[in-house]
Amino acid sequence: NELGNFDVFVKGYLDMLSNVIIVSKEKITEAIQNNFKEILETESCNKNELQICNIGTAQDGSALVTYHVNIVNQCMGTSWQANMLERILENAQESQRIVVLEDAFCSGKQILSIFETYMGIPLEERQTKEVHVEELAPELKEKLQNCKLIFSFIFYEKNNKDFFIKRMNEIGLQNISIIAQDTF
Repeated sequence: NELGNFDVFVKGYLDMLSNVIIVSKEKITEAIQNNFKEILETESCNKNELQICNIGTAQDGSALVTYHVNIVNQCMGTSWQANMLERILENAQESQRIVVLEDAFCSGKQILSIFETYMGIPLEERQTKEVHVEELAPELKEKLQNCKLIFSFIFYEKNNKDFFIKRMNEIGLQNISIIAQDTF
């Protein structure tokens, strides 16, 4: 027999497949919608009090997820538009709630690096040595520090949450919360 223990081989693949999650357009939309509903409830606010934000570049997960906001608008009767953080901060009110849409949070280092860049942390001190965005102007950094940042994920690694929040606090961002449809 050329394949040897074929039954062991097949069982191993079936075990792996039992953990596969198909992330469809519907799953993404449902996750965003459920997260928004939970945010509205936990924040005790109305739909107009939330600003929806994408971060990074057009190639980053945030831009891909915010694409689905129009579908969510149709389902929830809202008219949210996702904007870049800089644009939101230009008109932000004191204690503005900003929902940062992202696809997944594993280590959180890429998202941290983006916010480290916004806050002016030198490249060599960032979580990743990547450049996704530009440093914010001083008045926008101050506004960001006064905002509530709600990170909305479809998936996230809950074991890295404390590290993420601690680092955000270290760079001057104190009012942070995380919501996710699924954790692993």
